[in-house]
Amino acid sequence: VIHDIMTVLMRADRNQDFTIGPSELNVIIFSLKNIDGIDFNEKLFRELLEAHGDKYDNEEGHYKIDGAMRVIRNLLDDDVPEEYNVFNIRTDQLKHASKKA
Repeated sequence: VIHDIMTVLMRADRNQDFTIGPSELNVIIFSLKNIDGIDFNEKLFRELLEAHGDKYDNEEGHYKIDGAMRVIRNLLDDDVPEEYNVFNIRTDQLKHASKKA
């Protein structure tokens, strides 16, 4: 799952400038919503990205890609309270998705 999420980030950076602009962010959010086996909290993702996403040159809606990766890393932190989880892994869906592949 983590590999899928990181791949989404890297592929969305089409111009490979290591920043996420507004259109790239829309692609990321669309793609994250469509990963089998996770529930994605878009509202919380946007809030955390705004708060901790390292704005790029203070441009509105532009973030450094490593700032977005830092937000995504909350998936790995067992100490994050449930209400602050951007992602919730659905193991039942993961098993079902792997059987389809």
